[in-house]
Amino acid sequence: RAAVASGANARTKEPGKFLSSQQTVELVHELTNTQNLGVDPVSVIHGGNERGTYVCKELVYAYAMWISPSFHLKVIRTFDMVTSAPEKLSGQAADKMQAGVILLDFMRRELNLSNSSVLGACQKLQEAVGLPNLAPRYAIDAPADAHDGSSRPTLSLSALLKQYGIRLTANQAYHQMVKLGIVEQRERYSRT
Repeated sequence: RAAVASGANARTKEPGKFLSSQQTVELVHELTNTQNLGVDPVSVIHGGNERGTYVCKELVYAYAMWISPSFHLKVIRTFDMVTSAPEKLSGQAADKMQAGVILLDFMRRELNLSNSSVLGACQKLQEAVGLPNLAPRYAIDAPADAHDGSSRPTLSLSALLKQYGIRLTANQAYHQMVKLGIVEQRERYSRT
C-alpha cells in the first residue's frame, strides 16, 4: 500500500494477475515449446526456505514491461534500434574492412611484416568492424629463409619437457637456457 500511495505502479503488487493473463499464458506456452533448457519457464516452490515463484529471464522482462509503460517503450525502441542498425552500419563496416585489408596487404608486402604482425593486425581489424575473432591467438615467426612458411606448430616448454622425459620444471629449464645464452629476456613497450 505504501508503494502505491507513494506513486508506484499498483501492478507491482499483482504478479498473480500477470501470470494468469492470457498473454502471459501464451508466452509461457511459447517458451515451453522453444526453450529446450530442460527447465520450466515458471517454477513454483511451496514451503521451505526457497519457497516462491521463479521464472526465466524472458518472463522477467515481460513482467517489467507489464508494470512499466516507460520500460516497455524502452524495450520497443531498443529492439527497433538493434534490428535496423545493421542495415545502416553494414556499408560502413564493409568499407572499413576493405580499406583495412588493402592497407594490410600493402604493409605486408612493402614493410615485410612477419606473420605474427599480420595476425595481430587482422585481429584488430576484425575487432574494429565488429566481426568475431576467428584467427588463431598467435603465430610463430620462422627465419626469413624457411622453405615451409613462417608459421610453425609448437608446444609449450612444459609440454616439450614432458614429451622428452626431462625432469625439470619449465622455470628451471628456462633459467638453464638463459645461462647457456639460448634465450634472453627483452621488453617491448606498447602504446596500448
